[in-house]
Amino acid sequence: MELFGSVVANVKEPVLQLRTEHLVWFVDQQKVNSDQPTQIDRYKNKIVTDSGFADKVDVDLKTKIATLTQNAQLMPSDPPLQIESSLMSWNFPAQYVISPGPVKVFHRVEKVTMTGDTGRGDLEKKVFYLTGNVVGIGEKRQAQLNTDRVTWYLTNQTFDAEGNVVYKQLNPVFNLTGPRAAGELKNQTVIVKGDGGGGQVVTEFVPDEYKGTLGQQ
Repeated sequence: MELFGSVVANVKEPVLQLRTEHLVWFVDQQKVNSDQPTQIDRYKNKIVTDSGFADKVDVDLKTKIATLTQNAQLMPSDPPLQIESSLMSWNFPAQYVISPGPVKVFHRVEKVTMTGDTGRGDLEKKVFYLTGNVVGIGEKRQAQLNTDRVTWYLTNQTFDAEGNVVYKQLNPVFNLTGPRAAGELKNQTVIVKGDGGGGQVVTEFVPDEYKGTLGQQ
């Protein structure tokens, strides 16, 4: 079945509503897809809990997984995130999202952004994993984290970073580098650790009136 113009599709389980200008429903395969910009709203107790957007959408009604392609965006309400990628898979029952390509995750309340080459998020456990050229920015405190891999715990806004960690903040100017780190970007509490194999931690504090290295270990 093919539908055109102001299409609204309602799914009972999970409770979803799709809105688009063109929708194809493969009845036997239990799939729907659209090659036009589409919004998917997920409901719980008649309230929208999550919204997804993309230029192209495929929904498998048997596996309850949606694939969002091109300008894909997912905005869950809990945790309050805005997830952006060119391609992502949204698993409704598991509350899991996977992006095999570059992904940007923005916490709408704490104003913290994480980007990486790939990412996956467990929305039920409120944990996000990013890998490859990870950059974390805390807008409130003007702090930045660069690393290879990060696990971001969204409930308490802490993180564990591993691989080529560089942490910078602007006020006061303060830099840390090392193999591993843990802490919070939102309040500038960061601990950088060595790896036990000779990997060093370098600390640099730069007061306004003097620039220099305070200590290394």
